[in-house]
Amino acid sequence: MQNLSVMRYPDGRAVSDSGLSHRRDAWLCVCAAVTLAVQLTVSGCAPYPMYTHRSGESATDGDSPKTQSAKARPVSTQDESRMRDHPGVDPGIFTRVVEQYLGLPYKKGGDDENGYDCSHLVRSVYRDYSGTRLPASTRALYQLPEEVTREELVVGDLLFFSFDDVTISHVGIYLGGGRFVHASESRGIIKSSLNDLEYRDAYKGARRVL
Repeated sequence: MQNLSVMRYPDGRAVSDSGLSHRRDAWLCVCAAVTLAVQLTVSGCAPYPMYTHRSGESATDGDSPKTQSAKARPVSTQDESRMRDHPGVDPGIFTRVVEQYLGLPYKKGGDDENGYDCSHLVRSVYRDYSGTRLPASTRALYQLPEEVTREELVVGDLLFFSFDDVTISHVGIYLGGGRFVHASESRGIIKSSLNDLEYRDAYKGARRVL
C-alpha cells in the first residue's frame, strides 16, 4: 500500500499530496484557457464569429443579424452601350398593347373600353405594358424628369402639345416613324403623324417613361 504524505493547514484541515496535485492541475487548466483567450483577442480572432453591421444597417433585436442583400452587379461598359442603343420599351410588345386601344371612342375622364381621354390612355397603355403607374394628368406627365429631343425619340416616349402656345393640353405616345397614338376628341383613339401641320406646330417636347 502506497504511503501518502499529509499536509495540515493552521486551522487543522488536512490535505494529501494527491489532493494538492488535482488542485494544481485544475488551476493550470484555468490559466491556460485565460491565456489562449487573450491571445485570440489580441490577434483579431475570436472563438466564435462576430457580426458588425455597417452604417445604416441594423441587426434584429434578440435574433441573428439580418443577412446582407447581395450587391447589385456593377453596370459594365457593354451594358451602358446596350442601354444607349435600346432605350425605352420593347417596340413589338408595346405596339401590340397599343393596337388593342385603336378605334375606341374619346371620353373626357374615361378610363375603360367606353372611352379614354389623352392622359388616361397613356396611363392605361403603360399599366398594361409594364404595370407602370403614371398620373392621369397631362400637366403631371409633362413634369416627368427625363426630357428627350425630337431627334432622340424612341417608341414609348410621351409627346406633348399646346394648341394655344400657353397650356400643355394634349399628350400622345410615340410609335416610331414619326407617328404617335393619342385620343382625339373628334376621332377617338387614332394614330397621327408628327408631320401633320396641326401637330407639327403644336409640338412642345417629349418625356421618356422607361
